[in-house]
Amino acid sequence: MTVAKAATFNDALSVKGNFTINTDKFSVDAITGNTIIGGTLQTMTLAASQGLALQALQAGVPARVLTPKSVISTGSAPDALSWSPDGYYLAVVNTGNVTIQTFRVDSFGVMTAISAQPTGSNPRSVAWSPLGNFIAVVNDVDGTVETFGVDAKGKLSAVISTQLTQSFPSSVTWSPAGNLIAVANSQSDSIQIFNVDPTGKLSAEITTEPTGNNPTSATHQMVSLSL
Repeated sequence: MTVAKAATFNDALSVKGNFTINTDKFSVDAITGNTIIGGTLQTMTLAASQGLALQALQAGVPARVLTPKSVISTGSAPDALSWSPDGYYLAVVNTGNVTIQTFRVDSFGVMTAISAQPTGSNPRSVAWSPLGNFIAVVNDVDGTVETFGVDAKGKLSAVISTQLTQSFPSSVTWSPAGNLIAVANSQSDSIQIFNVDPTGKLSAEITTEPTGNNPTSATHQMVSLSL
C-alpha cells in the first residue's frame, strides 16, 4: 500500500513488510528491525504523573497516580509537618517567616487554616504531643526548644516555655507518655532529653548523650531511657 498524501489512521496500523516514509527519511526493515532516521530524533518530556502512568502501563499493571486532595498556602519556606494524634489537624513550621501554623483537615482531605504563632529563629522540626494538647518546636539558629499550647479545635496559644539546646537542633519528638521531649542536635552530635510538666513547661535538660555525626531525626521508637 502506498499513501501519497496525508492520512489519518484511527486504529492500529499493522505493516508486514518494510515500512518507509519518503524513502530515505524514516525506514524500518521488516526482517532485522533495523531503523534508519534521516532527520533529528526529538523526545517529549512527560510530566511526573504521566511518567508514572507510562511506567505502570509498560510493566503491565494498572496505573495509580496520586493526586492532591487539596492545596493550601502556608507561611514562607515550610520545613516540617506533624499530625495531631486524632488525625484532624496538621502543624507546620515555616523557616522563612519563623512561624508555626495549624490546619484543620476534614474527612475529604480539605484543609482550613486555623491559627499561627511566632517561633524562635529558623524552626526546623515540629511534633504534636501524644495527648494532643501541646506542640514542640526546635529552632536551629538560636538553639532552642519551645512548647506551645493547642486547644481541642487546633488553636495555638503563645509559646509556653523555652529551653536552650546544644548546637543546631534538627529534630524533636515526644515520649509515648507525653512527659519527655527528645531533641537531636546536628552540629554538636548529641541527643538531649527534657522533662515537660502537665502545664507544658520545660525543665532544664535531664540528660545528654553523644550520637554519630550530624543526627537529623529522632522518634520515640529510637530513644531508650533509664530514668
